[in-house]
Order: sequence, then C-alpha cells, then structure tokens
Amino acid sequence: MTEHPMHQNTEMAAPVSSKVDPRNYAWGVGGVADNLLTFGLAWTIIPVFNIGYGVNAYWLGVFIFVPRMIDVLTDPIMGVISDRTRSRFGRRRPYIFLGAIAMAALFAILWMPPFGSVKSEAAGASVGTFGIPPLPSGKELYLLIWVGVVYTLLTFAYTVFSVPYIALGFEFTRNYDEMTKVMASRLYFTTLAGFGVTWIYSLAVHDRFGGDETVGMRYVGVLVAIAILLTGIVPAVFCREQQVVRRAQNRVRLGEILAATLGNRAFVSVMAAMIIFVIAIYTAGTMGAHINIFYVARGDKQLGAWLGAVSGNIMLVCNLIGMYLMMRLSRRFSKKSVIIACFLAIFIGNAGYLVTWNPDTPKLQFINAVIIGFGSSGIWLMLDSMMGDVTKDDHARSGVAREGLFGASKSFMFKIAVAVTSITGAMVLNASGYDPDVVPDERVQRNLKLLYIALQCGGCAMALLLILLFPITRQRAAENERVIASFSDSRDR
Repeated sequence: MTEHPMHQNTEMAAPVSSKVDPRNYAWGVGGVADNLLTFGLAWTIIPVFNIGYGVNAYWLGVFIFVPRMIDVLTDPIMGVISDRTRSRFGRRRPYIFLGAIAMAALFAILWMPPFGSVKSEAAGASVGTFGIPPLPSGKELYLLIWVGVVYTLLTFAYTVFSVPYIALGFEFTRNYDEMTKVMASRLYFTTLAGFGVTWIYSLAVHDRFGGDETVGMRYVGVLVAIAILLTGIVPAVFCREQQVVRRAQNRVRLGEILAATLGNRAFVSVMAAMIIFVIAIYTAGTMGAHINIFYVARGDKQLGAWLGAVSGNIMLVCNLIGMYLMMRLSRRFSKKSVIIACFLAIFIGNAGYLVTWNPDTPKLQFINAVIIGFGSSGIWLMLDSMMGDVTKDDHARSGVAREGLFGASKSFMFKIAVAVTSITGAMVLNASGYDPDVVPDERVQRNLKLLYIALQCGGCAMALLLILLFPITRQRAAENERVIASFSDSRDR
C-alpha cells in the first residue's frame, strides 16, 4: 500500500516536488469564499451603513465589535471539536460544507434590512460624554440591532467553516518549502477573489441602482453569496483527508489551548506581527473609501469608488506576479528575509500617499498600488507558511499533531484583532471630524489622509520588529521533518 506523503521519511535536503498535489488547488478554491466574506464585509459594511444608511460610525462599530468578540470565544472550541471528530467524511470536511452554506445565506440577508436610510433622523446628532455620541433611537437603533444579530450569526458560521478549513491545509505537508507551495495555492485564489471584492462597493453605487448603495447591495450581496457558496463547498467535496492514527490524548481545556500556543515563541512572533498589521490595515481601511470619495474625488461617489476599485485591482495583479517571485526568493534566502523586505515595501508605498493622494492628479495613487501590491503578496504568503512551520515545530516537540489547535488559535487571535478594529476604525473616523450628514471640509479631509498614513506606516514598522524574533530556520524545519517522520516509523514497526 502506498504510504501517505505525510508519513514518508525525508532527508534534510529533500527537494521540493515540481508537481502540485490536486488537493492544493481544491483547498485553495475555498480561499475565495474566505476572502469574499472577510474582506467583502471589512471594506463594505462601514461605507454602506455609514455613508448609505447614515448610521453613526461609532455605534456601528460597537454593534459589530460585540458579535465579533462573542465569536472569538468559539474558535478554540471549534478547533477541539474538529480535531476530535471521527466520521466517514473526515474530521474537517463536514464542517467546511455546512459552514459555507450558512455563510452564503447570511451574507445575502445582511444587506436586506427592513428599514431605509436614517440620514434625516441622524442629522445634527449630539455628542455625549467623553465625545461618545448618545445611543441612537428609532429606525437607526433598529438598523444597528439588525446588523448586530445578523453579524453574530454570520461570524458563527464563519467559525464553523474557517477553523477546520485552515487546519485541513496545515495537514497536507510538513516540508518547509512545500508548506509555502500549499499556502500559495490558497493565496492565488484569494487574490483572484480580491478582484471581485474591490468592485463590490463600486457596483453597489452604479447608476443601475440610482447610485444608492443601500439598494445596490441587496442585489450585489446575493451575487457575492452565490460565489461564497460555490467556492466554499469545493474543499469539502474534493479534498481527501489524511488517515489519522488516533493516539491517546488527554482532554485539553480551553485555557490549556491558549497556554500551549501562547507559550510557543515562534507562534507569538508570527501572531503578534499579524495582529498589529491587521489592526493597522483594517482600522485605516474604514477611511479608504471616505478619502477617495470626499478628498481625492471631491465628493463624486462613483469616481471615488472607481479609484478604490482600480487601485485594488492593480494591487492584486502585483500580488499574483509577486507571489511567484516571493516563493522563489524564500527558497533562495529565507521566509524571514522575504517578509521583512515586504513590510518595508508596504511602509514606503503608504508613506507615498502624502504626495500621490491629490485631487488634481487622482490616478497618481496607482503608483502606490503597485508598490503595496508587491509587498502584500509576500506578507500573507509568508505569514501563512510560517504558521505552518510553527505547527510542525510544535508537533516535533510535543509528539502530538495539533494543527486544529493552532488553526483555532490563529483564527482566535485574528478575530480579536478584527473585532478591535470595529471600534478603532469607528473612533478614528469620528476623531477626524467626519459626519455622514455633512460634506467634509478641508480640515476633515486632511485629517482622514494623515490618520490613514500614520496607521499603515506605524503598523508595518511594529510588525517588522516582531518578525525579527521568529526563531524557525530552514535547518530547524528540516530537523522537525525527521523527528515527525520517526513518529510514523515507530508506529509502523
């Protein structure tokens, strides 16, 4: 009987196969659903409900933050459930299938509240204690409750999908360079999905919908939901799971899950860098549409949305080209060297907005998109690949394969970061002086621009410093391969 690739003994200098396992492609397709949901929400929910419906940005952030924090607690639990599941369909695939269906349905429903715009109600809203606006009432409150309830259900569905999905990819290989290939297969598909994500808001404000995003998202949301469904179920249908030899394991409590991962220096280095980077880009991301619409495009909503979409597409083209380059560079040098260079590129690209965000030359910002696009291609690829190395390093030292645990912890930390940005993004938007019922003046426009650049550059600098602490080298990863292979050999005797 042919031995599964996970159980083959490899030498330190084992070459990376030129062939790509078909499972990699099937697993990678699931990244389309992941990207459409996470970034589709991140880049759309604030513009639609703040600019379109007129809901206060601060309270919108609060009502998004609460369900995200509740959902954070379910990730480690889902990881344990998936790790311990034994079924004829595997321990990952059933959850991926059901989670994809639920995500698609709820994404479409989110954009269909039974209430219209509340701009006339919210106009001239007062400022409460410590600069916090008072809790809205009437239709605005009902809209907030709608967002909170549907968003809570949606994030639960995402947990059911994402935790087993990430763990499934970690199981495909333990080779240092092969892990990068596995993660690249997903990143290629998520990058392709990004072309659609960047146009969601632009399509929603199209003339066909009267330039009204509250109407347009009802239709565009359904199209995105269909794409989430069709791509989300692919890993569940086409990815065969490895046969897991069940070894006696003690029950692991939730606190022990966090202790096991947070006590791992390599994990902390990668996750801390990822968290800071995510907080920076998500917090600043809430202002991106506002800057292009009100500052660069001088209030032209369709032009501003178009500029954002084209910039996003340029970044994604550079992502696709850059991923191949980054894979080759990581094999020649190291993952750490590549990701450091990428953080520097993103820092330079964002700092350049000081000059290129200009109402007189709106398309000049496309230069920044090229620089940031190449930089970001290596960030996500290397972070995911380094996280795979962390799981193998832990396996070699603990003797237990805990991909689900680390996948859950990664998702847990990522969602904490995203949840925090629900508040920080709204607070920064309010701090700039922006009011959805008033056309921003020159001071507010300048504040938006400077806050965006400061957040992005500061986040890159801090993440870079943390990555310097990552301890897993190519040599250490090769040693981990041999140790894990010896576990399989001892079971086969």
